[in-house]
Amino acid sequence: MDVIILWIKSDLGRSKISRQKLLSVVYRENLLSNKLIREENRTGKIEMFKQQLHLALPAANPPYGKLSVRNGQLKGSNDQVATLRGISLWFSQWITEFYSPGVVRAIKCFYNGNVVRASIGTCCSGYLENPSAAINAATTIGDAAIANGMYFIIDWHDVANQKCNNDADFNNFINSAIKFFTTIINKYKGSPNILLELWNEPAYTCSWAKLKQYYNAVLTVLISIRKIDPNVVVILGTPKQSTGPSDEVINSPVVGANLMYALHFYCVPYQQHIENQKQMILKAKSKGFATFVSEYGDADATPPAPLQPAAMKAFWQFMDQNQLSYAKWSLTNKDEVYSLMVPWCSASQAFQESCLSASGKLLREHMWSLNNGINGC
Repeated sequence: MDVIILWIKSDLGRSKISRQKLLSVVYRENLLSNKLIREENRTGKIEMFKQQLHLALPAANPPYGKLSVRNGQLKGSNDQVATLRGISLWFSQWITEFYSPGVVRAIKCFYNGNVVRASIGTCCSGYLENPSAAINAATTIGDAAIANGMYFIIDWHDVANQKCNNDADFNNFINSAIKFFTTIINKYKGSPNILLELWNEPAYTCSWAKLKQYYNAVLTVLISIRKIDPNVVVILGTPKQSTGPSDEVINSPVVGANLMYALHFYCVPYQQHIENQKQMILKAKSKGFATFVSEYGDADATPPAPLQPAAMKAFWQFMDQNQLSYAKWSLTNKDEVYSLMVPWCSASQAFQESCLSASGKLLREHMWSLNNGINGC
């Protein structure tokens, strides 16, 4: 067993003694098990791990190895059922401080998550206007996830005013998505950690036929023509803001391997809507189509709305019983009921229990009740 002693300076803000407080942390690395144990001395407290240590160590394999989709189920490299459970980040262009290695580490070690979703915004200072910043946000999360032995979803996070009704605008939208995903998949080609989400929430005005046109165009370039990574798992947004794999979808599916359909769940006050979503998932699976709950919230999606712990716990139970993968919206300090942190805390405090919102406390309790294959914290 090797012992590595790191002396780290942590900026704790103004104090009567000193702006810089010297902290010592002992990391004991068991080289056989590749597990890392963190210990703190009494001179202070560290809220975030220094990522340089983890980047210097060999990247750990993700819990299930290389993923695939078979018979309506996400599978691991040994054909075992794979359940990815984690957290989605907010729009990449607006709360940029959360697109950091420390936040990815918090999802793993503070929340017990094995997947992080990078919501790469398209409009409004997103990829369509500032592509280099969007790519940087995506790769920051991807690199950190790989270093931590986690899965990561690169999500083309377009939510409103898509150009479905204008052919010229729609073709430009397709070409932009192709360019974005080509850059991403070329960087991470063959990585067992990556999943792609090709369209977050298609607008109500976008027909399934139009969505298929988009998906076929993107998949043709990424998989068939350039053969960049034919085995990557791809999540496809569904009609009406990813309500789920409806009969229209499963009766006329996108053709291809390792495809999953997105379903976004929020605790709306309409129980029948929730039951309809459950039945969509079960029916799709019975027909051989897999669902990924790539975004969900513990309140109604239209604020202001109260937290719904009972409804959330019931849907967690349904998802876990049916071996579904899911990502919680969202790890941010935005003043929304389903944000995991309170507004007066920053991304650098993502490890602090005192910074958890009611939603964050609810999620953390649930996540630590699960075995998500996490090690190395």
